[in-house]
Amino acid sequence: MIINLKEIPDDGVKIEFDVKLPSDEFISEGLLKSKLFIRNLGGMIVINGDINASLLLNCNRCLNEFKDELNLSVNITCVQSEESTLDSRQLMNDELDVCFYTDDEIDMDVLASEFLINSLPMKILCKEECLGLCSVCGINLNEQTCLCSKETKVGSLGDLLKAAMN
Repeated sequence: MIINLKEIPDDGVKIEFDVKLPSDEFISEGLLKSKLFIRNLGGMIVINGDINASLLLNCNRCLNEFKDELNLSVNITCVQSEESTLDSRQLMNDELDVCFYTDDEIDMDVLASEFLINSLPMKILCKEECLGLCSVCGINLNEQTCLCSKETKVGSLGDLLKAAMN
């Protein structure tokens, strides 16, 4: 959904839209439902509202798919920037809720998708106590007990160095 910033009335506009997320290495399937209020404050665009997401994610430890629901509060400020500075600009910590636009349009699908992806944890887990996969046989330790002997399992880096030295 493309929003033309010149068409936003002085008292703002309320929009609702859905975005189907493309699959990638983190998200197998996803649907965002956004309810946002947009105001144009003299070239600075303020976006507030909620994004609700139904996601099918891949666990980083055991690689299983799992469903998750996220409810995010949105408070983003968009400011105009020259196109030549957008690619080389490094954001500071206090600018992570700022977006930049070059024309008089903002693609709300892209904005909502990027907001969601930036809100995901660095390590996506099906559950906090996920045991992951056995490093030797690859069995999912959440579902079965590993039958590998303790001696065949990879030890610490110190153990590997000792073995290499002998």
